[in-house]
Amino acid sequence: ETGLLGNSNNIINNNHLSAAELSQLLDLYRERASKLEKEKITLQKNIQEKQRELNKIQAQIQEQSRGQQNRFAEVIAEVQSDTDQALTFQLTYLVRNAGWKPSYDIRGTDINAPLSLNYKAGIYQNTGVDWENVSLTVGSGNPSLNSTLPEINPHFIGFRENQVIQTKQVAYEEMAMPSYSDGVNLEAEMALNPVTRFNQNQTTFSYTIETPYSVPSNGKEYTVEFRKEELPAKYIYATIPRFSEKAYLTASINDWNEFDLIPGQASIYFDNAYVGSTSISTDSFEDSLQVSLGVDQGINVKRKKLREYSENTFFGNKVEENYTWEINLRNNKDTEISINVKDLIPISNNEDIVVEKINLSKGDINDETGIITWFVQLDPGQSKSIKFSYRLRYPKGRELSL
Repeated sequence: ETGLLGNSNNIINNNHLSAAELSQLLDLYRERASKLEKEKITLQKNIQEKQRELNKIQAQIQEQSRGQQNRFAEVIAEVQSDTDQALTFQLTYLVRNAGWKPSYDIRGTDINAPLSLNYKAGIYQNTGVDWENVSLTVGSGNPSLNSTLPEINPHFIGFRENQVIQTKQVAYEEMAMPSYSDGVNLEAEMALNPVTRFNQNQTTFSYTIETPYSVPSNGKEYTVEFRKEELPAKYIYATIPRFSEKAYLTASINDWNEFDLIPGQASIYFDNAYVGSTSISTDSFEDSLQVSLGVDQGINVKRKKLREYSENTFFGNKVEENYTWEINLRNNKDTEISINVKDLIPISNNEDIVVEKINLSKGDINDETGIITWFVQLDPGQSKSIKFSYRLRYPKGRELSL
């Protein structure tokens, strides 16, 4: 019918219609064309709706068929026995698509109290078998690492020969922090705190989570806290006002290697507030572990240049520039604090540029780096200032890069 209406021009030309007949025909054309267009739109909407319903049904069928797939594994064991006997065997095997990621919560309440360390394991698996009410063990060992000491062989050298090297494109994959597994990062879900047993052998240690625990085979990460410790910590404030006029609270934890830590991320909380996160690394050879607990707004820090003590002078063909800086500290807290203050003076690797120390206010300086350190005690409400000065001498007509 739409096609017929579209050919109406041919009908009009071939039949020599009168004006009245032509007007009547045009009215009919407009009415029918509008009705057909509305019906077309309605049919298209119905088709789209039916297609969505069909897609939904097909997705449900696929999901159901995946759930109904028979998952099985076959184990063939060769057993040798001198006598006929009935035995019960326990099967132990390694799977590649299951693992755990260590993480920690470090919590502090007051600078006079120890830190609390919560150990957490993000457990996931996609083995094809749901783990229902099982006892889990997480450990520091990594089965994918070669446990055999490599051999060392003679290293022969010779002259390099010119060769035509054929190249081809290769792809590379970015490596993440090892997580003692072949898994992926997925959203986490919390579990109740279980009963845990600690085991240690010569090279690794493990934790057996004795509370029954279920982990579906869906690749999702389930988080469980399995150990808590109190960490004796020494608290000290630190500031580097050259870069940031803020005081940072730092906790120094001695003998941290006694707490069986595994590399992982740690979330830090202090005074019931989230401070940030840090990475815990066990590769350090330091005796203490430093943990930043964030900025303390109760301590004011200000650094400024004292222009009345800073000047330029000329001696022959030399220029001398004197610099004096002042660091002001104020303790607005109701407790005494110790604060570690660091700043620096320039160092020169050019014999034409001489750096001379004038006054360091009894600060300790590292001559190789130019870093000056002061340890300052502040009573409640007390203010103190630190001044340090240095002189630069260099040839006239040259410009320094400071």
